[in-house]
Amino acid sequence: MIHIFVLKSQISNLKSNAEVSEILHGEAVRLLIVHSQPLLGKRKNIQGWIPSPLGSESFEEISKN
Repeated sequence: MIHIFVLKSQISNLKSNAEVSEILHGEAVRLLIVHSQPLLGKRKNIQGWIPSPLGSESFEEISKN
């Protein structure tokens, strides 16, 4: 008898979890993250500059000839 009760409880929990998952899926906030490539330009007399994909370049090792 206890096994039947446990089985019914597990089935009920599965149904509840499925319902919660469906509700959360429908109500979830979705943020579209879009960014454009930064415009980069370099002169021939600049050495040591490597553009960062994050847009935060270090200018410590850059030299001008």
